[in-house]
Amino acid sequence: MKALYLVLFMITAATVTAHAQERTRDQLFPDFQKDIAKQHTAAATTADPRKTATSTRSLLFTNYQQPRSNNSSSQLSRRPVSANGKPQPSEISAAEAFRAIKPVKIEKTPIQQQQ
Repeated sequence: MKALYLVLFMITAATVTAHAQERTRDQLFPDFQKDIAKQHTAAATTADPRKTATSTRSLLFTNYQQPRSNNSSSQLSRRPVSANGKPQPSEISAAEAFRAIKPVKIEKTPIQQQQ
């Protein structure tokens, strides 16, 4: 019997909550139903691309437009230069970088004896 009361309480709580949310939505957005109806009619009037497509390729790439930029080739060929005018470290070849690195001289410090 307790389980039946629990189920009835849960169903009642869910319906009351849903009804309250709908009333709040209608108060905040009075034209909500009209907007939904417009969207449904607009979706129904557009042609289904699956019916008009002649091939899989045209189905996948229906509204593809290639991005347009003014100077894309000049921007790609331009190389970034650091603030000091030298090329970036990633643009130098490994052999040049190896020659440019100065060898580090490691000097051993004398160990002091503890007394």
